[in-house]
Amino acid sequence: TRKLQKRTLKEVIGLAFINQAAVSWHKEKHETTVELYEKALPYLPHDPLLKMLLGYNYLFVGKIAEGRELLEEIR
Repeated sequence: TRKLQKRTLKEVIGLAFINQAAVSWHKEKHETTVELYEKALPYLPHDPLLKMLLGYNYLFVGKIAEGRELLEEIR
């Protein structure tokens, strides 16, 4: 069997914001989604998945330069 990845309390808080953002994205509330992903960023500053998801949502709200920068960073 596989073990779950152990997370710090700080990472758990960031993941809670990511989960909340996923719900907003499903409802196509991209501005709220961006806000929630940005709140998660201080807790998970090196998470490539968070940066990818935030980058996509920046593109959806018209922040092309910010979105492109994040997506280039993880490429």
